[in-house]
Amino acid sequence: MNRKKVEKLMVFPDNQIFNYLRSGKFEALSNEWKHESMPLLFDYEFIIVTEGTLYLRYMNEDFKVEKGEYLFLPPSDSKRVGIKKSYCCFYWIHFTVDTNNFPAQILTGEAPSYNRAKCFLLPQTAAVPRLERLIIQMKRLQDLDRDNYPAITLNACLTAIITELYGQIYAELPKVESSLNKVGS
Repeated sequence: MNRKKVEKLMVFPDNQIFNYLRSGKFEALSNEWKHESMPLLFDYEFIIVTEGTLYLRYMNEDFKVEKGEYLFLPPSDSKRVGIKKSYCCFYWIHFTVDTNNFPAQILTGEAPSYNRAKCFLLPQTAAVPRLERLIIQMKRLQDLDRDNYPAITLNACLTAIITELYGQIYAELPKVESSLNKVGS
């Protein structure tokens, strides 16, 4: 599994359910596709690339998300826009969460300040350790939404997806921790 340099961490509260808005699967029709310019004013977007590469600019930062990697985009008045044409396929989820006055994201060097707070930290973008497990859960969430399940069920399923990713990364902590220490030095 390839490792990305971790520069920013997403901050999520560890004691609440996330609020599901919508989800889907996108597949580009050709290698000439480029993401449209679209805002994320109040919601987060969680993306997992399953084929190809997604090239995206958001909040003045360029992202190259490859097969087997994920990306979180926090709410902002910035628009996400494609920066390069490419074929890709990805699952996406839009959600909200009350961050309890925590910032949406921090630099890795700030992580020690959050260790005892009631939150958990995830790299903004990285490889998914067990991709198939998350894809199965994302497909299930889409099925539940399509079958008109109540909001509490959709919210619980979304929360399970994000905490599953956290669990996968946490289980690999010795590897991730050593790369985090190099970045913060």
